[in-house]
Amino acid sequence: MSLADRVGRSLFVALAVGLGWGIRGDFGHLLGAMYPGAALGLGLAYVSGQRSLFLWMPILGALGALGIGSGGTMSYGILHGYAQSDTFINYAYGFLTLFLQGSAWGTFGGALIGLVLERTPMRTGQWLGLIGSALAGGWFVSYLVVNVCGFDINPPRNNSSIAFMGAALGQMAWLAFNDKPLGLRGAVLGYVGFGLGMAGGRLLGNVANVLQDTTGYTINHWNVMETSCGFIGG
Repeated sequence: MSLADRVGRSLFVALAVGLGWGIRGDFGHLLGAMYPGAALGLGLAYVSGQRSLFLWMPILGALGALGIGSGGTMSYGILHGYAQSDTFINYAYGFLTLFLQGSAWGTFGGALIGLVLERTPMRTGQWLGLIGSALAGGWFVSYLVVNVCGFDINPPRNNSSIAFMGAALGQMAWLAFNDKPLGLRGAVLGYVGFGLGMAGGRLLGNVANVLQDTTGYTINHWNVMETSCGFIGG
C-alpha cells in the first residue's frame, strides 16, 4: 500500500469521525457521543479493504460507539471557557485539561477495537480483569485527586472526567502487562489522537473567534471545535 493510499484512507476515517462529532453536538451526552465512536469503527473496517473486517463491521462500529460513547457523561464546557481566557494560567489549564479529557474520551474505543483484532480472542476472565483494572484506576485517581487533595476540575460541574482519566491509566496498564499489543496500540492512538483533537479543536475554535472579529463574518467557533476534534481524533 502506497503512502498516498494510506493517507487517503486515514483522511476518510478522519472525515467520518469529524462528521460524527459534528452530529453529536445536536444530541449531546451518551447518545450523541456514540456517533463519532460508531463512525470510527465503521470507517476503519471500510478502508481496511479486508473481507474479514467487512464482516466484523457492525461489531467494530458497536464497540467504537460503546467505548467513546461512555465519555458523554463527562462535562467539558467550562474547560473550553478556561481555554479562551485572557490570562496565561487559565489558558494553560484549559488546554491541559482538555487534552487529558479528550484522551480519556478516545482511548476506550481505540482499545476495544484493537482487542477485537488481536490474534488470540479475549477470554471472559480477561475481560473482567480489564474492566476491573479500569474501574479500580478510576476509583483510585478520583479518590486521590478529589477526596484527598480536594481538587475539583471544573466546579460547579461534576468530576467524572477525573475518574475517566484514572480509568484510562488502569486500562493501559492492564493491556501492557497482559501482552495485548493491538489493544494497547489502539488505546494509545485513541489517547493521543483524541487528546490532540480536543485541545487542537479548541485552538482552531479560538482562531475562528479571531477571524470573526477581524473579518466580520459569523463563524460558529463551537462547530469548528467539534468537527476539528473528531477529524484530528479520527
